[in-house]
Amino acid sequence: MMYFNVHKSVEDIPSWEPVEGPAGVGVISEEGILVDKDLYLYMEEVRAKIRGCTFAHTDHVSSRVSNRHPLPENKQGEQGVIGAVHTAVYVLLPDQPYTLGIIAADTRGDKVKYMLVSDNVPANRARHGYAGKHLRTTTLMGTAIKNAMKYLRPLPPLTVMRETLSAVADPVASAVSVAHRVLDNARYALTRKDTFWDMVAAGTDVAVMLPEEHSALCAGIATKVRIAGTSSQGVGLTFVYAAGGRVSLVRHALDPSVLSANMPREPLDVELVRTLPDSLMGKATMLEMVGDKTFTDGVGIRVTKGVYYILDDGMRLTVD
Repeated sequence: MMYFNVHKSVEDIPSWEPVEGPAGVGVISEEGILVDKDLYLYMEEVRAKIRGCTFAHTDHVSSRVSNRHPLPENKQGEQGVIGAVHTAVYVLLPDQPYTLGIIAADTRGDKVKYMLVSDNVPANRARHGYAGKHLRTTTLMGTAIKNAMKYLRPLPPLTVMRETLSAVADPVASAVSVAHRVLDNARYALTRKDTFWDMVAAGTDVAVMLPEEHSALCAGIATKVRIAGTSSQGVGLTFVYAAGGRVSLVRHALDPSVLSANMPREPLDVELVRTLPDSLMGKATMLEMVGDKTFTDGVGIRVTKGVYYILDDGMRLTVD
């Protein structure tokens, strides 16, 4: 099994209709997911150890159902009926915008392999594929639970920032590119000021239109000069990660000239706070009303619920 999107946004997990008993095969979890019996036992052990955790379905299903372990009658599905059951589930915690990872159970012959996939598992560079680098497998339930306690943890803010920076890179780079292009056009127009004023004096229609255009160009130059002056320092952004009742702020300046190709690996600094400053709270509230990965000039970008990149106050990257 291959999993390439382990720490998935909770908002991106498709909704499903909970299964209500009696089930044809497998076992119905508390979340209404029809799962393999061996996976159900793993889920219940994880549920007992990681208090408050819940599960969401993945796309991994199998028609193979194990009868290895006895289960309560109210959880037991009818036997002998072939059907698809989930062999892997996401693990979630309330108020965490991303899943903790994936747990799975795979029956091979007379043994059950309990699997865990998480970014918190040290990567093995010798393996290929996401699961190969971040996978732990065992045939022992005790070891499987220890793996869950060790590796199923919320994502640290720096990891989220590195993983989601691509969502902000292209839109910001595009806005900066447009800004510089408008600035060049404005400068060119104003260098022809003699011709400009000749056109103003030439007719009423031109005189009505061009002063407004001239004013817009002057405003454009003022705005774009400010943007151009940030090129060496970068576009000022605050990364906001709200998870589990805590808010992490990562201040970073992105260089728009190499924004897509040269992602920063570490933030300038990290500050843990319990509430957002008013200026950030206002912009975060605005971003909640727009779609994911949509750039809003003067405000920022919402990656998913609780994950934002907010522009510094007064910074605009485009001219209306």
